[in-house]
Amino acid sequence: METNQEYIFDNVINNLLDSNKPFNPQFLHFFSDISLDNLEKIKSIWFKVNKDRKYNLLRDLESLMEANTLVSCDDFGYFALQDDDPHIRSQAIRLLWDCSDIKLITIFMDLLQNDSDPEVNASAAAALGKFVLLGELDKISEKSANIVQELLINEYLKTENDSTKQRILESLGYSSNEKVNQFISSALENDEKEWHLSALFAISRSVNNIWGKVVLEKLTDPDPDIQIEAIKAAGELEIAAAKEQIIEFIENSTPDEELHVQAIWSLSKIGGNDIKELFEEMIEESDDEEETEILEMAMDNLDFTNGIPSFGLLG
Repeated sequence: METNQEYIFDNVINNLLDSNKPFNPQFLHFFSDISLDNLEKIKSIWFKVNKDRKYNLLRDLESLMEANTLVSCDDFGYFALQDDDPHIRSQAIRLLWDCSDIKLITIFMDLLQNDSDPEVNASAAAALGKFVLLGELDKISEKSANIVQELLINEYLKTENDSTKQRILESLGYSSNEKVNQFISSALENDEKEWHLSALFAISRSVNNIWGKVVLEKLTDPDPDIQIEAIKAAGELEIAAAKEQIIEFIENSTPDEELHVQAIWSLSKIGGNDIKELFEEMIEESDDEEETEILEMAMDNLDFTNGIPSFGLLG
């Protein structure tokens, strides 16, 4: 006799196969910690599911995991990595963003080196950044950490695809390997905007005060995308000298602009009593509900920042 859960999962299957009806978002939770039996059911019908529906399912599950830390779709993500469609394989990699299983190192390295699709190569390169960080934090073995970093460095030097190379650079941002500084410097000398964005992303992960002046310069770049990435880097590196410029960004932007939001969050990471006073004043004056919510979260983060020693770069 089928249990109620099994019966409901049959409804999930039927809904997944019926492209004429929207997929019921209430069914997304059935993919969290999915049972072996239910995963086998999915495998048996997966080839029948519309490609767009597959992709949207994986994307929605990723969003669900970001919103709810108790949700885990790792087993389903492992399965989806084997899909014939590269767009779906790439999204499956992103679905595994929170999984630190070292078995993924071998899988992602293989996808980076051997998958025929550049989008998958780039996604795998980005995903390996997590293991670079874990290696720097001594959360995985030194052997595994070295394997990941050596592969990424070799692939950075070898690959001719800019997108893949940029994702590799961003992943290597966590690394303390001296070669990475050379890669970042070269990226900053490139004329293309995407290279500057990747360099700043890598810098934001570096916790390295040698990049402080570069970040300050990029804050005045005329391109708003580069400004935003520089704002993020200033926050991650806790560059006190960036406060005045970032406050000016807040004053000259509106609450619905990404630059405005990133500037608030960056200041919460730089810290200081002056920032606390600024946030309190902004909360009092704001009539925008979303901005107020962001400011309140930033205040919580600011309390944490002010309670611990900061790098105080260029302050």
